[in-house]
Amino acid sequence: MLYMITTKIEVPQHLKEYLIGKFCNLQDSPIRFPDKTDIYHFIYDLLERRPANIFKDHGNLTIILPERTTGKDPKTYNYLGIRSQIILIRKIDRMLWAEVHDYLDEQKHTYGITYIDGIHNFMTCYGIDSQQVQQRSVHPGPLVLRTDPLKYPTPAPDRDRTVSRRSEPSSRTALMGEQPNPWDLLQPQDAMSRHRGAKPLRRCELLGVISLLSPG
Repeated sequence: MLYMITTKIEVPQHLKEYLIGKFCNLQDSPIRFPDKTDIYHFIYDLLERRPANIFKDHGNLTIILPERTTGKDPKTYNYLGIRSQIILIRKIDRMLWAEVHDYLDEQKHTYGITYIDGIHNFMTCYGIDSQQVQQRSVHPGPLVLRTDPLKYPTPAPDRDRTVSRRSEPSSRTALMGEQPNPWDLLQPQDAMSRHRGAKPLRRCELLGVISLLSPG
C-alpha cells in the first residue's frame, strides 16, 4: 500500500477552490493529482531535498506528493521552494484558464449560452466563490481572458543551491525555518498569452444547459 506524504503551499483562493472542486469533489481535503495528469509529473520534477533548516511547510493548500516506484523518494524529496511554488502556481493558473476558455467556447458555440452565464455555470460546478474568476471573464465578442496588471515584488535571488536542469531553484529564508508567501512574489502574467490545452469538463460540462435550453 502506498504511503501518503504531503506538503503545503500558499495559492490564491480561487485556485484553491478550483483544485478542490476538480480533484476533491468539493471537499476541502489534501489534493491528490492523478498520475496520468501533466501536473502530477510537473510537481514531481519540482520536488527537491528538504533543507535542514525547514521543518514545517505553510500554506492554504495541502498536496499529496507524487509517488513512484523509482526515482525521487517523497520521504526525501518532499520540499517545494519559493521559486518552485511560483512556477507551480503559474501552472495551475494556466490550467484553470485553459479549461475556462474551452468550457466557455463550447457553451457559447454548441449551446448558445452567453459567456456570463457560462462563467456562472463553471464557478457553480467547481464551487468557486472568489470574485477573481468573474473579474477576469469576458464580454460578448471574441473570447479574451483579461486581468488588470498587478505589481508584485521581485523574488529574492537564490544563493544556496545550484540550478537543476529539471527544475527551477528555490529561494528560502534562514530565520526560524519559515518562507515568504510565494503568491506575494508572483510576477504578473499577460492574460492574453493563456492557451488551450486542458481537458474539457466531464462531470458538469452540461451544468445549466438543460434548464436553459429545455422547452418551457
